[in-house]
This record gives sequence, C-alpha cells and structure tokens, in this order.
Amino acid sequence: HIVAVDALWAGTPVVTRPGDRLVARIPASLLFALGMERLLVVRGWQDYHAVMLAVASSPHVQRRLRRVLDERRARCPVYKDTWFSSEFLRVAAMAWDVRVATEGAERTRYHVQRALTVWQCPGEG
Repeated sequence: HIVAVDALWAGTPVVTRPGDRLVARIPASLLFALGMERLLVVRGWQDYHAVMLAVASSPHVQRRLRRVLDERRARCPVYKDTWFSSEFLRVAAMAWDVRVATEGAERTRYHVQRALTVWQCPGEG
C-alpha cells in the first residue's frame, strides 16, 4: 500500500481492487478521498485488467488522469502535510488523555518507557 500512496503523491494514477485486509483497502480509500473512485477503483479482476489496459495503452488517458489527480490532490486534506500532521498530533493527544484518565499517569509512563525500550535501535541508549 505504501507504493500506491507514494505513486499517488507523485501524481501517478493507481488502479486498485480493494481486498479483505487493511493494506488492500488503503489505496482505494485515498482514491475515494480524491474523488477518483469511479475511475480507478474496480471490483473484480476483469475490470482491473480492462482499466489497466485502457490506462497503459493511452497516453491521452494517462495525461488526463494525471491532470485530474494533480488538481484533486492539491485540494485533498489527506495530502496537506501541515493539516494532516496537526490532526495526527491532536488525535494522539486525545488518545494520551484517555489513557491517562483510564490508567493513571504513572502506569501510562511505564508503558511509554517500555515501548521506547523495545523500539530502540541496537547501539542506542
């Protein structure tokens, strides 16, 4: 899914077929956020093949999709770095407040310290 996220960020159209797992649905979610689901999100493998063939074989379709993607990406909150990071920090702070309220500050600090120890790279510390 990271490849699809990066491709969309770079302005490259992505055709996707959502699956059962989260990683198989992320590209479709981004295309929905961009309002491009009717063009690039397919339901079956035959549709996937047909859309891929149509995009790959037509420079005109490729240019048009890139232009639409560029226009919509510029307006999409998911691709606005400052908005996304501030929202992420706001939600993280809310999660912290809930955890402190339910477990207490000391227990929460213990879990954070433990997590930091586990995430520490070899040679750090």
